[in-house]
Amino acid sequence: MMDKKDSKFRLYLFRKLGEAVDATRMMWMTEFELSHETDTDTEDTMDGSYSTEGSTSTTATATAKMAYGDTFADEVEDATVDKTPYEMWEIESKIEGTGENAGRFKAKYFQGKFNKFTLKGETGGVDEYELEYGVNGRFQRGYATIPDEVEQKLDANGYKFHNTTADDPATENLESIPQPKVSSSSSTTSTSTSTSDK
Repeated sequence: MMDKKDSKFRLYLFRKLGEAVDATRMMWMTEFELSHETDTDTEDTMDGSYSTEGSTSTTATATAKMAYGDTFADEVEDATVDKTPYEMWEIESKIEGTGENAGRFKAKYFQGKFNKFTLKGETGGVDEYELEYGVNGRFQRGYATIPDEVEQKLDANGYKFHNTTADDPATENLESIPQPKVSSSSSTTSTSTSTSDK
């Protein structure tokens, strides 16, 4: 019998598009949803009707808890209003790569913008925020490194993950999945990454 996937081991990291820094921005999510929807049109002809392919849209929605000292909620709110593009990684921390991807974990990579931000609170409860993230183009599959700072945050909150490899710079090339971890010896994002599970 196959093991069921535990949602708490699915990790989401964010970075402002164009920043040459480790992607350490994350949310303490209570819910997350990723959906793909393709429009189809039906056209009538003399021989009957047939379907034509339309466009595909990808949207991510999430609900996350807020905490003092965590500024990412403010960042998401500002990015929604200012239409600032962000990168997003969905990392499955229990699925480690092999060979050249050893120390990395199965991941999807996205580029897009936050389309919606909603702050929610109630008496006696913990403030939450909801977001909607619209993806530009098609996501990419590959393997990604979990930055050390993120691992430390997760360990401090009871999440235990595998060890990761050395620093690996990111790339903006959508033909390969960029890495959320940037080399400390480089300020560029121009090296290649692996996509062996594409």
